[in-house]
Amino acid sequence: MNRIGKKMLAVLDKYAKENAFSVVLEAGTEQSNVLWATEAVNITPALVAAYNAESGVAAPPKPAGTTTPTKPTGAKTPAGTATTRPSTTKTPQ
Repeated sequence: MNRIGKKMLAVLDKYAKENAFSVVLEAGTEQSNVLWATEAVNITPALVAAYNAESGVAAPPKPAGTTTPTKPTGAKTPAGTATTRPSTTKTPQ
């Protein structure tokens, strides 16, 4: 594993523990066993942001009108219905 990979694993370990994840699966390769997952559970943007913050690398500018969720919502959509991107605002409890 290269230097960046080792740094990313350290960031992933910290992120997973802080967000109470039990498992993190890779879904981006042909060898992945994940056949489908809702975008709401994709933590890649949050991990990249955490890595950039940890390593001091500035994040590239976002295209106008886009947002990045900081944490998966875990919302489930019934089968056969259209999916929409979850809101990034949290409702008060």
